[in-house]
Amino acid sequence: MRRLQYYITALAFTAALAANGQDDKKPSIKVITAPAAEGVIVRWAPTTPVAWQLANEYGYTVTRYTLSDKDTLGFSEKINLTPGGLYVLPENDWEAIAHEDKWAAIAAQAIYGEDFVLSDPGQGATSLVNAAAEQENRFSFSLLAADISAPTAEAMALRWLDKTAIRGATYVYRVELNKQREGYPVERGSSKVTFTGPRPLPQPSEVEATFGDQSVSISWNTFYLDGIYSSYVVERSDDGGKTFHLPDELQFFSLKKEGSGPLEKMYYMDSIPDNATTYQYRVKGITPFGETGPPSVPVTGQGYVSLGDAIPVIAETVVMQDGTVNITWKFSQALTGQVRHFTVDRGPKAGGPYRLISGEIPPANSTFQDTKPLRVNYYVIKAYGKHGEVRQSFPAMVQLEDSIPPAVPTGLKGMVDNNGIVKITWDANKEADLYGYRVFRSNALKEEYIQVTEEALTTTGFTDSVNLETLTEEVIYTITAQDRRYNQSDYAKPLVLKRPDIVPPDQPVLKSVTPGEGTVFIDWYPASATDIAGYKLFRKRAGSTIWKEFLLPGDSTSFMDELADTGFRYNYSLMAIDDDNLASEATQFSAQPLARPMPAISKISHKVDREKKQIDLTWKYPVAYEEVIVYRSENNGPLRQYARIDSGEKTFTDHQLKVGGIYKYRFKVIDKNGEESPVSDEIEIQY
Repeated sequence: MRRLQYYITALAFTAALAANGQDDKKPSIKVITAPAAEGVIVRWAPTTPVAWQLANEYGYTVTRYTLSDKDTLGFSEKINLTPGGLYVLPENDWEAIAHEDKWAAIAAQAIYGEDFVLSDPGQGATSLVNAAAEQENRFSFSLLAADISAPTAEAMALRWLDKTAIRGATYVYRVELNKQREGYPVERGSSKVTFTGPRPLPQPSEVEATFGDQSVSISWNTFYLDGIYSSYVVERSDDGGKTFHLPDELQFFSLKKEGSGPLEKMYYMDSIPDNATTYQYRVKGITPFGETGPPSVPVTGQGYVSLGDAIPVIAETVVMQDGTVNITWKFSQALTGQVRHFTVDRGPKAGGPYRLISGEIPPANSTFQDTKPLRVNYYVIKAYGKHGEVRQSFPAMVQLEDSIPPAVPTGLKGMVDNNGIVKITWDANKEADLYGYRVFRSNALKEEYIQVTEEALTTTGFTDSVNLETLTEEVIYTITAQDRRYNQSDYAKPLVLKRPDIVPPDQPVLKSVTPGEGTVFIDWYPASATDIAGYKLFRKRAGSTIWKEFLLPGDSTSFMDELADTGFRYNYSLMAIDDDNLASEATQFSAQPLARPMPAISKISHKVDREKKQIDLTWKYPVAYEEVIVYRSENNGPLRQYARIDSGEKTFTDHQLKVGGIYKYRFKVIDKNGEESPVSDEIEIQY
């Protein structure tokens, strides 16, 4: 059986599937009408398989209503066109028309046959559906036959030609079952039409034919014919257009899913007897009323011998001493006559892009010389058929002798994250024969590199992982580029990456803590880490909660605390800080500065003011003190404590004076810790 027969059968089979689920709709009768030369054609169909079965049993009644020509509602006449009912032709009466019309045979089998099995030229899919949905198949194909064949539609009681219609009159035709079954009512249908005489039917347009090896594909536009034609026939002429016939006695149906838009195009595949004959094809449309429209303008053509699966095969590639490349290929001798010419394309990779490097090579030739090859070449041969076919060979690689390494990679950059994941990237090399890159690593610039890639990388990025729990601050990466001849470039400029610091410095180790007079000297060993940024020293008075902080440079190994007060013990905490602000454990200790000796007050000056009857004494003292005790003697009497002066005061005024008296003064300083200075030198004043 031809491919066309299977395709049409498959389409008809699709129509049967499209009818599945019709029982979910409300059972009714759909009616359409159209004016014709002899009268008005009325066509109808039930919407469900069960409604169709009931109609086959009960028959139909067709009623015509003549609408009033006045501008009023209602009708002027009602006529029952089928007073005795309209019934499906009895089984025995089908034989005569079935011999003349294959669609009548299909409808008769659908209505009266014991079984209804569709032919299945494929893998048995149709028979499976037949077994599951035979009733839907009967229903679908009977309605399909009625659409295509007017005699079949009349035999099925699905068509009526009203020859009594009057031109210019407007009618409503109503179709209903003669009888209703209880529990399954079938809704009647109607259609309105004005009888104006026959309407012209359009030609199918945009018909195209694409010929192949003893085959042809016919296509035509159906978008603008949607709603006019329900099916099509394709006719072929073998005698230059004198006569046309159906190549396979099969129709091509306009099928679409309910609710979808119209099809843009339809296609018909035909197999032709030979490639030497010129064939013509034309298309006719068939309306749901069984009317056949005018044929399309014929399209003409003939088949040709196809190149089929034949492709050029590159048999040999030779690199000559002068650096050129000779290419030789083979092609099927039986099909060489169908080749218009060959071409040679070249690309830098097997996947292209390819560029034409030859002219049109006659089919009798099968060699080509590439005078300017690349270092790496991929060649393909294309055979161009006389009818537009193109067949391409598999690529063949040719690589020239090469001892020149690729350029040193550049643009190396990267980072190490807090989890020790290293990501590096670099700029891509431009060499056409580049094979890939290799990555190397070391912990110091002067150390030997180790390769960390097992195979050459074809990308410009690499991910590595390094240990962060180490005192080695840096990790160094470099890369090389390698071509397909294993020539390797020099190392790229090293990329020095700093490891994120997660290891704090070691705890400072004290050498000594030495209290001095009003000072504490702290001495410690240098830290072993190389990334020490500084030290933090904290100090607080014993029993206090307030710490004073001292920030010390990274190269410090000692500190003199000169701000501590004597008489108190202090707690200290010393920690090292690295350049990532990580702090070591604190080294804690305590110390108390020694008391400083209090100097005697010196440089005492005085002023006798006889008008105010007083003596003013002033002095200077280098440090703070709590109070000053004043001693005085009068007229060579004994020296006694005379007055106490609060902290900060550096003057004393004596008002207890007698004219002519001789007064001697001495002073002593007491600090806040109770330490006392020596008594000052004596100063004698006569008032």
